[in-house]
Amino acid sequence: MDINFEPPPKVVSMEKRKRKPLLDRKAPFEHFLPRNLLLSTVHAVAVTAAPMLAAATPKYDEYDEDDDECPLLDWEKLNEEMKSFKVKVVKTFLRVISCTSVKRILESFAVHRLSLKTASRLVKDPAKSAIRKSFRFGKRRAAWAMLSTAAYSNILSYT
Repeated sequence: MDINFEPPPKVVSMEKRKRKPLLDRKAPFEHFLPRNLLLSTVHAVAVTAAPMLAAATPKYDEYDEDDDECPLLDWEKLNEEMKSFKVKVVKTFLRVISCTSVKRILESFAVHRLSLKTASRLVKDPAKSAIRKSFRFGKRRAAWAMLSTAAYSNILSYT
């Protein structure tokens, strides 16, 4: 009588599925791709134009309710603000690009000099992590976990 003994099937581990280390790390020069440069330009224009438009918008209290003519914009003030608009946009664009470059350099330093666990925490993308955590924990528990993730991942931005 030949007994064929097969080992029991592998039991699937009940451990938590962990994210691969450095999964969210971006390429060092990714922010110089044409699409990302365009997004940075739009960001610079929006950040520069918003305060100018806010300054040129008259306050509601300055005009009487009986007065039918209430201008939406103070064109003289907007024209005055627009004189230096191009220079401000270029400065803001250069600031965005340089801050992103410094952040990528710090990420590279963290990956090469720090432990894998610490570097992975510092390089993590908070938005992607929030999506993963909400699927894993549910929205309420994930909210608390996201606070520490956001704190770690923004350390390099504020150094």
